[in-house]
Amino acid sequence: MGHQVRTEPLTIAEIKAKSADNFVNEVIQISLGEIIESSLEGFLDILEDRVIGDAGALTDLEYDIVGNGMYNDLHMRVTGFVTLTEDM
Repeated sequence: MGHQVRTEPLTIAEIKAKSADNFVNEVIQISLGEIIESSLEGFLDILEDRVIGDAGALTDLEYDIVGNGMYNDLHMRVTGFVTLTEDM
């Protein structure tokens, strides 16, 4: 597989510990159905929620498919910079 799939969003402490500028680079799982049924904005919201939950906002978001799981699940690498809720 070559990558670890995140099953829970990052906490604020984890985000701060990853880098000084709050850059995140995580692999999440999303079903093909979720992608098909979502608008682009909805899809990006799903990615943000899976990576950082309600810890803040994800900017300069980029994503790519890095693998697949069972039952039409895709593994997507999501990167971006987090503006933490406490900094907003």
